[in-house]
Amino acid sequence: GLGKLGGLAGTITPEMGRLGTQATIAGGAITAALGMAGNASAQYGKQIAEVGTLSSEAQGMLGEYRTELLSLSAEYGQSTEALTKGLYDSVSAGIAAGDAIQFMADASKMAIGGVTDVSTSVDLLTSVLNAYGAEASEAAHYSDVMFATVQKGKTTIPELAANMGKIASTAAMAGIPIEEVGAALATMTAKGLRTEIATTSLAATIAVLMKPTKELSAALSSAGYA
Repeated sequence: GLGKLGGLAGTITPEMGRLGTQATIAGGAITAALGMAGNASAQYGKQIAEVGTLSSEAQGMLGEYRTELLSLSAEYGQSTEALTKGLYDSVSAGIAAGDAIQFMADASKMAIGGVTDVSTSVDLLTSVLNAYGAEASEAAHYSDVMFATVQKGKTTIPELAANMGKIASTAAMAGIPIEEVGAALATMTAKGLRTEIATTSLAATIAVLMKPTKELSAALSSAGYA
């Protein structure tokens, strides 16, 4: 499972870029139709201002946020409302204000590829990045692994977003890479386990292995493992 997932993950980013280009057509039409005039512009300004309440660094970037989110809206076909909410949630979850725009671009690509909304992809990415103590610059790789898990297993990005919290922190504490978690979940769900059962079972297994009973230690030892 890990071998298959590893080979696939390297192909995801170029494909996400292609999907993003296709979304530009739809996104451009949406932005043009809105025109960001009147009430729409005022509401957008209010939503951007709310992001500035999170930190002084974010406050100093409001002008850049306003411009860049409009570009992301056109490029990836996401509404400005969804993007500003995702931006707020990202910075609130610990993404550095200066990294937030690139993070939102990665989350938007995941939303397109995973046929979901950007809020869901932000939720999933921030959960796994925080669990592993990873930087926002690694978001694209984590996104690739999650998407490869979906392609090789029988799960979805929304299902992973709803359930990765059960396994990510436990796996990270045990020193198990996200690639191995994705490979395990892809294998388990492909064999028929629902995502919520697979994540719960995998977390429980790891927890037991971290603090094995005498009986389990003896069984592992007899099988040739420390």
